[in-house]
Amino acid sequence: MKPNKDFLVRHLFAFAVFLGIGLWFSYDAFVRYPKTDAAVLYESIERSPAPEGVDIHSFKQSKIASQKAFAFILLAIASAIGLHTAASVKSDFSFDGDGFKTGGVSRPWSDVEGYDSELWSGKGILKFYGKGFSVKLDSWHLEGVKEVYAAISARLDGATASV
Repeated sequence: MKPNKDFLVRHLFAFAVFLGIGLWFSYDAFVRYPKTDAAVLYESIERSPAPEGVDIHSFKQSKIASQKAFAFILLAIASAIGLHTAASVKSDFSFDGDGFKTGGVSRPWSDVEGYDSELWSGKGILKFYGKGFSVKLDSWHLEGVKEVYAAISARLDGATASV
């Protein structure tokens, strides 16, 4: 099954934004701030010269540390979004008029003994099962789930559905 384009676009956009900002903070933390004079850095951040008695070197180290923390957090979020997106759209499920294939095993539709569509109307999540297998499909992540739902519900006449 193909990834749902809307899901993919939104998540890849969020990934790109968090990655971009994380890299920006990383650049400041590891390149720009360390090579900038402490007084110049203070003035560029605070928009005024450092008042007398301010330890500008401690200020610089504090700003470098905070940039590193922001970079770590944002890059961790980007990684989580990227991994979640990759895991969500990775599907070995395929189907046709005769049946479906998942986990490398082909099965006829007649192997489906029941389905649970409790989450279908609100979330587009379909769960179906048979002897030795259960499958969960999410229409927010994958295209074609509506067709699978239609195929299963038509074959089982809704007798085992919990809608």
